[in-house]
Amino acid sequence: MIDRAIQKLIDAGCDSVRSFCPVGKWHPAWMSKLNEDRVARSMPGAFIAGRIWMNCFSMMAPSWPVSRASMLRGKENPTDPHAFFGTDRRGIRTEMGETVEIDHQRDLYLAEAVLRERGIQKMKVAI
Repeated sequence: MIDRAIQKLIDAGCDSVRSFCPVGKWHPAWMSKLNEDRVARSMPGAFIAGRIWMNCFSMMAPSWPVSRASMLRGKENPTDPHAFFGTDRRGIRTEMGETVEIDHQRDLYLAEAVLRERGIQKMKVAI
Protein backbone atom coordinates (compact mmCIF):
# COMPACT_ATOMS: atom_id res chain seq x y z
CA MET A 1 0.00 0.00 0.00
CA ILE A 2 2.83 2.38 0.84
CA ASP A 3 4.53 1.61 -2.48
CA ARG A 4 1.21 2.21 -4.32
CA ALA A 5 0.75 5.56 -2.58
CA ILE A 6 4.27 6.74 -3.41
CA GLN A 7 3.90 5.59 -7.02
CA LYS A 8 0.61 7.51 -7.27
CA LEU A 9 2.35 10.64 -5.94
CA ILE A 10 5.05 10.30 -8.60
CA ASP A 11 2.77 9.33 -11.52
CA ALA A 12 0.08 11.95 -10.83
CA GLY A 13 2.53 14.73 -9.92
CA CYS A 14 0.08 15.65 -7.17
CA ASP A 15 0.68 17.24 -3.78
CA SER A 16 -0.30 14.32 -1.55
CA VAL A 17 -1.85 10.86 -1.48
CA ARG A 18 -3.89 9.25 1.27
CA SER A 19 -5.49 5.84 1.50
CA PHE A 20 -9.22 5.30 1.89
CA CYS A 21 -11.20 2.24 2.88
CA PRO A 22 -14.94 1.58 2.35
CA VAL A 23 -16.79 2.58 5.51
CA GLY A 24 -18.87 -0.60 5.68
CA LYS A 25 -20.74 -0.87 8.96
CA TRP A 26 -19.22 2.39 10.24
CA HIS A 27 -21.30 4.58 7.93
CA PRO A 28 -22.57 7.69 9.79
CA ALA A 29 -26.17 6.70 8.98
CA TRP A 30 -25.75 3.75 11.37
CA MET A 31 -24.37 5.94 14.16
CA SER A 32 -26.21 7.72 16.97
CA LYS A 33 -25.59 10.53 19.39
CA LEU A 34 -25.97 9.96 23.09
CA ASN A 35 -27.23 12.91 25.12
CA GLU A 36 -27.06 11.60 28.67
CA ASP A 37 -29.18 8.46 28.22
CA ARG A 38 -31.24 9.69 25.25
CA VAL A 39 -30.44 8.34 21.81
CA ALA A 40 -30.67 10.47 18.67
CA ARG A 41 -29.72 9.37 15.16
CA SER A 42 -26.70 11.20 13.80
CA MET A 43 -28.30 11.50 10.35
CA PRO A 44 -32.08 11.68 10.83
CA GLY A 45 -34.00 10.55 7.76
CA ALA A 46 -30.96 8.89 6.15
CA PHE A 47 -31.74 5.92 3.98
CA ILE A 48 -29.91 2.95 5.52
CA ALA A 49 -29.04 0.47 2.83
CA GLY A 50 -25.90 -0.79 1.14
CA ARG A 51 -26.46 1.56 -1.76
CA ILE A 52 -25.50 4.72 0.13
CA TRP A 53 -22.15 3.16 1.06
CA MET A 54 -21.00 2.57 -2.50
CA ASN A 55 -18.95 5.77 -2.71
CA CYS A 56 -18.40 6.45 0.97
CA PHE A 57 -14.86 5.95 2.23
CA SER A 58 -12.99 6.53 5.45
CA MET A 59 -9.44 7.81 5.47
CA MET A 60 -6.84 5.36 6.73
CA ALA A 61 -3.47 6.66 7.84
CA PRO A 62 -0.72 4.10 7.33
CA SER A 63 1.12 6.57 5.10
CA TRP A 64 0.54 9.99 3.60
CA PRO A 65 3.15 10.66 0.95
CA VAL A 66 3.49 14.41 0.42
CA SER A 67 5.60 16.16 -2.20
CA ARG A 68 8.48 18.27 -0.95
CA ALA A 69 7.09 21.35 -2.72
CA SER A 70 3.73 20.92 -1.02
CA MET A 71 5.38 20.41 2.35
CA LEU A 72 7.28 23.69 1.94
CA ARG A 73 4.15 25.55 0.73
CA GLY A 74 2.38 24.34 3.86
CA LYS A 75 4.76 26.44 5.97
CA GLU A 76 3.39 29.53 4.20
CA ASN A 77 -0.06 28.99 5.72
CA PRO A 78 0.45 28.43 9.47
CA THR A 79 -3.28 28.86 10.27
CA ASP A 80 -4.23 25.72 8.29
CA PRO A 81 -2.75 22.61 9.92
CA HIS A 82 -3.49 20.59 6.76
CA ALA A 83 -2.03 23.05 4.25
CA PHE A 84 1.00 20.83 3.69
CA PHE A 85 -1.29 18.29 1.93
CA GLY A 86 -1.55 20.85 -0.88
CA THR A 87 -4.49 21.48 -3.16
CA ASP A 88 -4.11 18.50 -5.49
CA ARG A 89 -4.90 15.72 -3.03
CA ARG A 90 -5.34 12.20 -4.37
CA GLY A 91 -6.47 8.95 -2.84
CA ILE A 92 -5.95 5.26 -3.31
CA ARG A 93 -8.49 2.64 -2.31
CA THR A 94 -7.61 -0.03 0.20
CA GLU A 95 -9.84 -2.88 1.27
CA MET A 96 -11.03 -3.73 4.78
CA GLY A 97 -8.20 -5.38 6.69
CA GLU A 98 -5.52 -4.38 4.18
CA THR A 99 -4.18 -1.82 6.63
CA VAL A 100 -4.46 -1.32 10.38
CA GLU A 101 -4.47 2.18 11.75
CA ILE A 102 -2.77 2.15 15.14
CA ASP A 103 -4.17 4.75 17.51
CA HIS A 104 -4.48 2.68 20.69
CA GLN A 105 -2.69 -0.27 22.25
CA ARG A 106 -5.55 -2.60 21.28
CA ASP A 107 -4.84 -1.67 17.64
CA LEU A 108 -1.38 -3.22 18.06
CA TYR A 109 -3.05 -6.50 19.01
CA LEU A 110 -5.18 -6.31 15.88
CA ALA A 111 -2.09 -5.55 13.79
CA GLU A 112 -0.32 -8.58 15.28
CA ALA A 113 -3.33 -10.78 14.47
CA VAL A 114 -3.37 -9.50 10.88
CA LEU A 115 0.37 -10.18 10.51
CA ARG A 116 -0.08 -13.65 12.00
CA GLU A 117 -2.91 -14.36 9.56
CA ARG A 118 -0.64 -13.28 6.70
CA GLY A 119 2.15 -15.52 7.96
CA ILE A 120 4.49 -12.68 8.87
CA GLN A 121 6.71 -13.14 11.90
CA LYS A 122 5.91 -11.12 15.00
CA MET A 123 7.42 -7.66 14.93
CA LYS A 124 8.81 -5.88 17.96
CA VAL A 125 7.12 -2.53 18.43
CA ALA A 126 8.15 0.08 20.96
CA ILE A 127 5.33 2.11 22.46
